Amino acid sequence: MASRVKRPVMLGALVALSSGLGAPVAAAAQGTAPASEASCSSFSQALLAQAYGSTPWQIAPVEQVASDAFQRAVTSEVLQALFNQYGDELGALQEQQSPAATVSNGSTADGPATLCTYHADGVFQRGTATIGLVLVQAGADWQVLRVRMHDVEHGAS
Repeated sequence: MASRVKRPVMLGALVALSSGLGAPVAAAAQGTAPASEASCSSFSQALLAQAYGSTPWQIAPVEQVASDAFQRAVTSEVLQALFNQYGDELGALQEQQSPAATVSNGSTADGPATLCTYHADGVFQRGTATIGLVLVQAGADWQVLRVRMHDVEHGAS
């Protein structure tokens, strides 16, 4: 029986944006409609399926909906290197289990914003990981502010 290797992984360069986020206020306290959480969850599930659903993992879907802050903090080369490393380890995304989205009011380096934090248990060809996004609302659209991946588990070599 193959042993399991569990290691925490945060797409390091992508976390650089965390310093620009203020403390979020619970969506219920601000009267945010559940439809915003539903639209965020739907958007996130589709985006992660496009990005991680094949090998090699694809950065284009993320870059196409990246916020200005994300584009300033993360180059295509860094994003591609991270996607290559973890995509090679885990393979294609097969399923997103237990998805959850929370909408809150907060701030970014660009000022006050509506944020959504999405996470799910990702089941990949060769392992599992908690996957997620932090999105910022731009008009009626969601844009990527941060990409997250942690608790990566895969079979030992």
